[in-house]
Amino acid sequence: MKFGLVHARYIFVGLITNVSVLAVYYSLTLFVGVGPKSALFFATLLGLVLNYLANSTWTFNSSTKRYHSSLRYLVGYVASYSLQWLILYVGTDLLGFAHQWVVLVGLVIASISFFQIQRYWVFASDAKPR
Repeated sequence: MKFGLVHARYIFVGLITNVSVLAVYYSLTLFVGVGPKSALFFATLLGLVLNYLANSTWTFNSSTKRYHSSLRYLVGYVASYSLQWLILYVGTDLLGFAHQWVVLVGLVIASISFFQIQRYWVFASDAKPR
């Protein structure tokens, strides 16, 4: 697969939004005392909104009706979140690793998977890299 502008935009959006999501996650777990899985849920809600808006309008330049793409996006985001939650659960609860590191591994794996979901399903009918 050839690296193009759509990939660069996805990475840029991902960096900005994931830094925001991680800031919420770490603030909740380290300073407020919220458990890692609950903090991941709240941080993910923020990421859901930020990522959809940025990726639909800028990364994939989508002209799909918001209703259709937002429903598909929500399903894909839930799948991505579920994968990240599973990685966090296995890494922390079953293997005993520190959640601060496991959440980063999950984030990378989920982000790569979610890019594919967006490109080939959510915005597939009209993805036009600029």
